[in-house]
Amino acid sequence: MATKSLVLVHGWGGSYHDTWQAPGIDQIFADTGCDVVGIDLLGHGTADKPHDPDSYADLPGYLLDALPSAPSVVVAFSLGALTALRAALREPQRFAGLVLAGIGDGVFEPHKPEETARLIAGIQGTAPADDNIARLFGQYAHQEGNDVAALTAILKRPPATRLDT
Repeated sequence: MATKSLVLVHGWGGSYHDTWQAPGIDQIFADTGCDVVGIDLLGHGTADKPHDPDSYADLPGYLLDALPSAPSVVVAFSLGALTALRAALREPQRFAGLVLAGIGDGVFEPHKPEETARLIAGIQGTAPADDNIARLFGQYAHQEGNDVAALTAILKRPPATRLDT
């Protein structure tokens, strides 16, 4: 029986290493016989980190290009989960299954530019002191190894107008 690939995708500001390798989650899956594949989304980890928001307009396409050729089970978190969902809607034959965490019902709501501005204020250190979410995004963006300009560009990327784009 062929080994199934299990693809692990992190969220915004994370990386395959920080989210899945460092805590040993990838090894737990590998110990069950899965062929674990880690993907760093554009702007994160070992991937290229462009500073132009337009570079991030097609994150689902980036993920599809990085997937193994055989259908895989994809486990993804936050931005990775939203990206995987959009990729699966575009090319469902590439997926044997999806486990999506950390996206909530906001996935069905239209883009809110004021929310993006709020998070960017957190990254820039200009958010109100009581805006804990914005400040948390700021702390996460400034973790060692992150490219703050790339993470900001991701937030400024052109919004998808439909879930299946």
